[in-house]
Amino acid sequence: MNIDPPESSSPPHHYVVVSFGTLGDFLPPLGLARELAALGARVDMVGPSYFAPYVQAPGLRFVGYGSAEAYARDLADPRGIDPSLAWVAEFCGGAGLTAHIAAVEAAIVESGSKVVVISPLHAVGALFAAKRHGLKSIGLLTAPNLMAIYRNPRPIAETAYRAAFRGAGIEDPPPPVIDPARTFLGDYVLSFDHILELFPAWFDAFTFERTPNSLAGTFPGETATKTDQAVQDFARGGERPWVFFPGSGGGILKVRPDLFDLAADVCRQSGRRAIMLDPRSKSVVEAMGDGVIRSGMTNLNALLPLARGFFHHGGVGCTSQAMAAGVAQVVAPVGYDQPGNAAWVTTQNLGTTIDPRALTAETLLAALDVAERLPEAPRASVAERLRREGGARALAAQIAALGANSPAHVSAYG
Repeated sequence: MNIDPPESSSPPHHYVVVSFGTLGDFLPPLGLARELAALGARVDMVGPSYFAPYVQAPGLRFVGYGSAEAYARDLADPRGIDPSLAWVAEFCGGAGLTAHIAAVEAAIVESGSKVVVISPLHAVGALFAAKRHGLKSIGLLTAPNLMAIYRNPRPIAETAYRAAFRGAGIEDPPPPVIDPARTFLGDYVLSFDHILELFPAWFDAFTFERTPNSLAGTFPGETATKTDQAVQDFARGGERPWVFFPGSGGGILKVRPDLFDLAADVCRQSGRRAIMLDPRSKSVVEAMGDGVIRSGMTNLNALLPLARGFFHHGGVGCTSQAMAAGVAQVVAPVGYDQPGNAAWVTTQNLGTTIDPRALTAETLLAALDVAERLPEAPRASVAERLRREGGARALAAQIAALGANSPAHVSAYG
């Protein structure tokens, strides 16, 4: 696609922010997009149409693609937690490739070379469009352990991306641009102009080799903005409740479909109040016996400060939100970055870890007891540290300070 950038007096920043994956993957970039729009920039938020209800902010334009129904179906696919499969590449990255390219090129029609592309490192369609047109690009590294995956991609994932390029009519995917001896995907994802870490440097859940263009960051601290008032009222209506959340992709439920029933029984029998956040549920609040309710998604930033503790899957978003709220954690990791995050939480005395496959009434009760006995001081210290770091607002200010008009990397393929 050849585009002649228009002569324009438009603002100097036009950001195209791309995301995919689960809601936990989508919300941090969305938080950056909201804050960039608040700074007066023109911002396009690009993602599956499934996430349209979450994109509500002045000055923020949502560019959705695909069927929300099909996305929900694929999100529930149990293969999503199988580390031997290229589910993330095929379902998320490859499927969005043409939409990401189209969104970037549409922004160029409006703003020419003033467009800045911000995306996860494996959104190769967005990066391809940025490099094809000489735009500045900023990659988002959401968790430390992912750098090792990007440096050493599974061959099946590379195949999935190559197939997506050819399916889009692009016969020659981008060649390696850093080390010709390594694979296309591993080299290409690291060729952003800047790589912004969406976690603080002190969150050393994994040690990894940073690239020369890495930028230190912090946790965005973003969550669903819609607050369910009935859930808030329940949390305030008695002793602080435990909050149980299997992850926005339902990861724990793919291992333990009985999680909510098991947790409700344990909490009722031990005299604890509890809130079960079910990502499959609508906003209706359902009673599960005395002192226990089930509801759909709500604003964790508003709910967790009212909680006694947080049981979750160990995604970096949930982990950081629990840290920011200063609540005890029980982490039941399933895959991806979750086991490392869980181990770090335990090491720092912020919570405890349990294998979701080993969940029984006895093991869950023991884990809740252990978490509640942990000292409060480490949690309070980390929460204050995150408050000072500024979350998505500070990250957006850092992105804006980079400037849209500084030179981008020269395209390796014209």
